[in-house]
Amino acid sequence: MELESICLVSREKMSRRRGRIDETSITLVASSDWTRNGLVLDLARRTNRALNDEDGVWFACNERYGGNTLDLDFPYVHVTSTPFRIRERFEDAELFQRRLRGRGLDARLDQAAFVALASESGLVDLESAQNFIFVGLRINERDSEANLESTWRTWSKVDVLTRSLNKNNVDVLNVSFRRQIKPKNLRLFSYCILVIVNIDSMHTKMKCLNVLQKLRGSTIPGYVSLFERSKTNKEYEDSLDEILSDLDEAEFDRRRRKKKHFKRRRRRTRSNHSF
Repeated sequence: MELESICLVSREKMSRRRGRIDETSITLVASSDWTRNGLVLDLARRTNRALNDEDGVWFACNERYGGNTLDLDFPYVHVTSTPFRIRERFEDAELFQRRLRGRGLDARLDQAAFVALASESGLVDLESAQNFIFVGLRINERDSEANLESTWRTWSKVDVLTRSLNKNNVDVLNVSFRRQIKPKNLRLFSYCILVIVNIDSMHTKMKCLNVLQKLRGSTIPGYVSLFERSKTNKEYEDSLDEILSDLDEAEFDRRRRKKKHFKRRRRRTRSNHSF
């Protein structure tokens, strides 16, 4: 599927067209120990009021070493259209850090609000997406903001990415170009490009990952990785209950087989003694 042309839209025009600015709060979980990512995610959910399943969506990285051209690893990302409340966010982030230190974990939250500067007409809601490619871009402060934003398709090489995906039969559903607006988090990306893709099978996912591996670093600048929609807390707990139930059934079957085995041995022993 060929991507429709994307036009640069000013925040004022976008505001008039939709009645509000298309602002998205994005939180990236940076972790150095992927073997304990589940615990990090659980702590992030429990300690941060904005990072819940009701007001946003969690996505999990599909690549163990995805995007590491910048020596960065982000196993999870949370997106929400809920307004970014700076004080609440950073109070919760401090609590998150204290809980991490208490468990000997090395992780952090990089979070900020981004505004969409350009997007494909007929926007696919990011919060309803199942998979998207995150392209994080850091810009030299000496670069002209106006020039960067008018030529973003050229220097970001996003057209090369979408053409490569389409060539490999990975459908591109939407592309949006976003700028960080608050709280000006210097550790986070100044701009990001979100490419929503349709991943309908493991084969399609592998083709998408192959495209990223070929273009990452050599062609596309910055951090690049594929993310997929993560389970909500309720879905995770339900799946955990199901696993535990299966384990209980397996343990019951094991004990029943063991009991039958001992009965057969006892009968054979009695039969031998009778002779």
